[in-house]
Amino acid sequence: MDPLADDDVADAPLTLHSVDGQKEDDGDDDQQAITSLDAQLEDLESRILASPREGKSDDADPDPLTERNVSDRKRREALRRQLIEQREDAPWIIAELPAQVTTPGYAALEAFQTKKWRELLQLMKLMSAPCFHGIRLAGDDRALYEGFFRAFPHHLVTKARFTSVVRQLFGIPAVATIPRRRETKTTGYGRKGKRGIPTDKDNNVEDQDSARTTARLALDHHLEKLQFCCERSVDNVPVLNWRTLLIALRMFQEPLLTMREHLVWAFSVFSSSGYLEQNDSDAVDAGDVTLMFTHVTRNPAASHLISERLRAALGMLPSIRAPPLSLSSASFTSAISSSRITFRVFKRLLQLPPLRTLVNHRMTPHTTVVDELSVAVYRDFVYRARRREHNRRVLRRLRYYNETKVTRLCFHTWAQYTRDRKTARATVAFAYTITTRIKQRAAFGALRRHALASIAALEIQRVFRGMCGRMRAEEAWRKIQAVLAVQGAFRMRAHFTRHLRQLRRQNLLAIRIQRVYRGRLGRIQARQRLLTYYYREMAAIQREREAFREFVRGEMARRLQHLFRKIVADKRRARQIQEEEAKREIELKMLKLSENAAQQAARHRREVTEKYDKLREEADYKEQRRRIDGIEKQKIVHRRRQRAWEAFKTEKVARKEALKLQEKESYERLKSQWENTIAEQVRKRGKLVEQLLQLVEVEGEWEKMHAQLHQRVKERTKQLTAKYKSNGVVVPKREVIERAQHEIMAEETEDERRKTENNWLQAEAEFLQKLDNDEEERLLAENAEERAARQKSALSIQCAFRMFAARKLLRRMLADLYVKEFDTETYAPRYRNTLTGKVTTQKPNGLGSEELEYENRWVIMTDDVLGEQFFYNPRRMKQSWAKPDDCKFCEPCCTNALSTVFATVWNSQDDTYLCQACYEKEYVARSQQGDLQSDAYAAYDGSRANGQ
Repeated sequence: MDPLADDDVADAPLTLHSVDGQKEDDGDDDQQAITSLDAQLEDLESRILASPREGKSDDADPDPLTERNVSDRKRREALRRQLIEQREDAPWIIAELPAQVTTPGYAALEAFQTKKWRELLQLMKLMSAPCFHGIRLAGDDRALYEGFFRAFPHHLVTKARFTSVVRQLFGIPAVATIPRRRETKTTGYGRKGKRGIPTDKDNNVEDQDSARTTARLALDHHLEKLQFCCERSVDNVPVLNWRTLLIALRMFQEPLLTMREHLVWAFSVFSSSGYLEQNDSDAVDAGDVTLMFTHVTRNPAASHLISERLRAALGMLPSIRAPPLSLSSASFTSAISSSRITFRVFKRLLQLPPLRTLVNHRMTPHTTVVDELSVAVYRDFVYRARRREHNRRVLRRLRYYNETKVTRLCFHTWAQYTRDRKTARATVAFAYTITTRIKQRAAFGALRRHALASIAALEIQRVFRGMCGRMRAEEAWRKIQAVLAVQGAFRMRAHFTRHLRQLRRQNLLAIRIQRVYRGRLGRIQARQRLLTYYYREMAAIQREREAFREFVRGEMARRLQHLFRKIVADKRRARQIQEEEAKREIELKMLKLSENAAQQAARHRREVTEKYDKLREEADYKEQRRRIDGIEKQKIVHRRRQRAWEAFKTEKVARKEALKLQEKESYERLKSQWENTIAEQVRKRGKLVEQLLQLVEVEGEWEKMHAQLHQRVKERTKQLTAKYKSNGVVVPKREVIERAQHEIMAEETEDERRKTENNWLQAEAEFLQKLDNDEEERLLAENAEERAARQKSALSIQCAFRMFAARKLLRRMLADLYVKEFDTETYAPRYRNTLTGKVTTQKPNGLGSEELEYENRWVIMTDDVLGEQFFYNPRRMKQSWAKPDDCKFCEPCCTNALSTVFATVWNSQDDTYLCQACYEKEYVARSQQGDLQSDAYAAYDGSRANGQ
């Protein structure tokens, strides 16, 4: 099978979208389809495994009876053990889980357990990051178990100590020293950008460092937030049991393992000292064993059930047969003591019926009783993981059987040929045996008839004597021939045996050499074909995956549609047949049980009344649900609008802050540029003045400035000389000249600085003016954009309101125009146009999601079973077998109990109510008698209250 098939199956979606887009229903349908495929594949595997056993030939199976007897014996032994286990497990099997207690305390504990296991699941996900792949749960020096045991061998540890050890194991430094990702803008080139060398490798390294830093920050943040995994000690310090936490992490890490394997690993965690190992002599406390079983339960009821099973198993333990130690020995008694339990005893406990039914008995196809009793978070996680793995295996097997269809066909053909050859060989052997016996019997009869016909007395004597001589000679000759034959056969047998042994040895050696050489050639060719196939298919693997997904999706959709159509048709036929059979059985029962007809009729009336009461309750519940959903939708829309408004205000404030920050950065950048410019110009001016003062003669454009500087130096020198003389200080002339030059150079640089600062102040004023102008333009543009958006929103709101008003007016007009009536034949509503009188079963399109109400009137319906009439009010959804009190019926027609008609006319003179037919008869009769008063008759609707 293609090794890439696992990835294709893993990537294939587990749900197929239907036409209506209902993903949850499609997921259930896909699961049902995969389950049916699994059953078909198991049937196919059983047939494939059975065919080779049936098709074995005599050459391939020299002694089939022996092997068949051995296999049958093993099968019977396994079946016997299975029946014994089932008989032992029958009293302990849990058919239903314990009822959940809805007390506030139990609800709070269950909620606490759910939050705790959610924290553990999140912790496992964070520890499973790619950057932490080298850190295992146990098995090396860097593993969690070894690190925890070195840090704190006891069970309980404070949260602070636990957090510090986890940080040390995962290489998480202090929070203040974790490198943050810098938010500066980076280009596509690094330090070597000037040489034109890109730094993609550096970017990859930075991305890996960023991912590692993010994972460490997330893990550190989650460790700080751990609260439901901890307990409060006597000193009010948060502590936790690191061994149970480690067991829970492994349960999430390995969801495909059974609960038995998890319990064995948990026992090694509690019993080992520094390194996980499993020895029969290791022992733990009984309380630790109970904790291993009950730390995953969802509520106290489940914990109580598991504790009871554990106590029952401990009570049954001394009855186990064939222990290494006798039941009366002191070592065995100490092994099952209430305080310490060894690993050997723990394995025996898991094999006893009370715990074996908990660990092995399945409540669902993917979960056991212990899984169902566990926390909902772990149960759902394990169920989804195991179902995903089961579906992946089923699809992998399906693909394998599709790819090996031709091979299996050839195998079945060969098996059929072998069976036919064996049958033909047996038939020929039987026919040859029958033919040989017939020939022998015919020859003996012919010889007997010939001897009786030709024998006489002398002939008999002569023949007898000759026969005796011949017999003696023949006996001697036979002895000689027997000796020669035995010697020759023995010598030939010995030679043939040696020759056969030599040929068999040569044949075995040749077969072994050929097998080794062919195997080596086959491996070389397979490796070459695999490499060729790998390099050839790597480019097209994505297209194959997409094609496979589309094919699987389409094929599964077609199969599901075909299956569902077939199921619907079968259900319809079955329903029709059931209805016909039900009608026939009802008729037969009514004929046979005429005495119980009244009871059956009363029971049927109650069932009909209950059915209509249930319909009324469902309609009321749907109406209440619709009102509640409407209120909740309004709340959700209001909250969504509030969040949108808050987001809009936050975005506006953030935009303003960003603009301010940008303006500030621009100002700081401009200021730094001008400061650099001022310093540079002052430096250049000072350098220029210094160079001009040092030169004696200058030609060109700097000649005038040179003269002015030297003139100023002379004047300053005179001033300094006069000052020194007045003070009585003697200073050399060279120092006076240098002092004058220094002061002139300082004055020049100061003048240049003032000029440049004036330019900076002017540039600053221009920059601030530009910022003000840009801010004003931006505000004008934002105001214009906001006015346009408001106008557009106002137009949209007006259009929507007009459309809403129009639809509302249309619904009101349609409600006035149409009348909703109840069809007593189809039990469906029909809509009558009061203007045209047209009646239709389709709701008018203009009503939308609203629905018209039935008129508050009663209708007369006939029961299909009893043939009796009953009354039904479709608006109130009320059914009654008796006549309603607020209705009026035709009095002449009511004399017949089987016919009840609502009154349509009221005779105010006689205060009688008549139907249309009776009214016409009475009208004609009174008109002929001359006693007719037309004003006494008025229209009256007897099906309504008060005739209105």
